[in-house]
Amino acid sequence: MEILQNLEIGLSTVKAGTGKFYSNSIGLIGVDRYVVLWEELNNNWDIYGKIIDADYNVIKDKFYIPNFTADQQTRMSGAALDNGNFVVVWDSFGEEGKWNIYGAIFDFSGSKILLQDFKINVDSTYTVNPQVTTLKNGDFVVTWH
Repeated sequence: MEILQNLEIGLSTVKAGTGKFYSNSIGLIGVDRYVVLWEELNNNWDIYGKIIDADYNVIKDKFYIPNFTADQQTRMSGAALDNGNFVVVWDSFGEEGKWNIYGAIFDFSGSKILLQDFKINVDSTYTVNPQVTTLKNGDFVVTWH
């Protein structure tokens, strides 16, 4: 129960705008460091992150996950990597006029490792609901439907 109460306190600070929020996620990315992910509806659905420590102090305030800002970026999933970095994947509509799966890798402080997001699916007319998990060897795998 204490974890849920503290989680609610930590997440309450991310809701600074007037948009609607959906699909919150939190994950451990290092010793006493967490990444909080959420979807926010302003003009479109967008994905944001925030990094907090175990005492709910902000390490990195609200930051935008995808580079692409038009249309819809939704249904994200995140996973911690062995080296302290983390990966976030999401489905996105707009870049090619259809739904695709994209991802980005961030370092321990929330900065992008690669400047460009990477497309995960090769060819599809409708790809949504990605899930990412870390493998024992430190790699990650993404599934979707």
